[in-house]
Amino acid sequence: MIDYSGAHGLTTTRVFADGRVLIKTAPVGHTIAGARGHGYSVWAPVPSGVVFATIDQVYTYLGGYQPPRATATVQEWEMADDLGDSHAKSLRQGGQLPAKSTAQRVVGSIFTAAGKSITVLLYPSVNGSTQVVTIYSSTNQLLATKTGTSTNTAPLQLNFTPTTTGWHQIRVNSSTATQVAQRVWVNVNYTAPPVVNTRTGTTQLRNAVSVDEVNEWMPLTEIYPNPTDGRIRFNIPDIRSDEPITIELFSSNGIRLFSSNTLLSAASDPISRNLSAQRPGLYFIHLRTATISKRYKVVRQ
Repeated sequence: MIDYSGAHGLTTTRVFADGRVLIKTAPVGHTIAGARGHGYSVWAPVPSGVVFATIDQVYTYLGGYQPPRATATVQEWEMADDLGDSHAKSLRQGGQLPAKSTAQRVVGSIFTAAGKSITVLLYPSVNGSTQVVTIYSSTNQLLATKTGTSTNTAPLQLNFTPTTTGWHQIRVNSSTATQVAQRVWVNVNYTAPPVVNTRTGTTQLRNAVSVDEVNEWMPLTEIYPNPTDGRIRFNIPDIRSDEPITIELFSSNGIRLFSSNTLLSAASDPISRNLSAQRPGLYFIHLRTATISKRYKVVRQ
C-alpha cells in the first residue's frame, strides 16, 4: 500500500497475512519536500502494473483515476444511548427506543439512486417486540413504512424502491407505548448513483420536523417565534437581561455555525442574523451562563 496524500513519498507498507497493516500519518506542518499530506493520510493498494517514480506521478495517476464501485452499499447503525439521544426533548437522532413511548428515532440518511431498491432490516435487543420502520423523503414525505415483530434471527424488513435520486431518511420507533426501552440495530442496503452531488441536487437533505413535534420538545415561552424565518426573541425568567452569556448556534448534525459572548439583552440580533442566513431545517441554540446551561430546538422555515 502507498500513501496517496504524498506525505510519505514513495514509501510503501504491506498488509500482513492476518490482515494487519502499519499505517502512518505525517503531522501537520511536516517538512517532507514536495509532499501535500498535512495531518492526514490516504493509504490504498498500489495499482497493478503501475510503477511510480515520483510523487507527481502519483498525483497525475489520481487525477485520472476512476474507482470501481460496488453496485450496493450496506450501512448499519446501532441505536443506543451511548452515542445517541435518549431524552424526549433531544434531536431524536440516534438513541435507543425509549420505554413506554412511540417517539421516533432518526437512524440516518442515505443518498440513493432512483429505481434501485432499498432494504431496511431491524434487529432488536428484545426478541418478540414490535417496531415501526419508516422511510421519508428530504421534504418529510412518508414514502414507506412497515410494522411488525422482530427477533435476532427474523428481523423486521422494509423494502422500497425510490422514484427519484436523492436523500432518504430512515426512522424507527416502538409500535406501542407499552414496551420496554431497548437498543436496536438497523441495517440498510441501497445503491447510490454513480455521480453524487449532495449539495446542489434537487433533493437536498433538510431536517424534517413538524410544528407539533417542536411544540412537544421545547418551552415555546422562552424562545419565539418557532418555527421562524430566522428572527428569534428570548424570554428566559431565570437569566437576567444584563447577565453575561455564551450563545451558540449549531446545525442538526452538531456543526457549530456561530458563537458569541454577550448579554442576554443583546443576544437576539446576532443569533437572528446567523439563523436567517441558514437554509430551512432544524437547528440548536445553546445558551450558557456561569450557572445555567440551556439548549433549544428551532425550526428555520
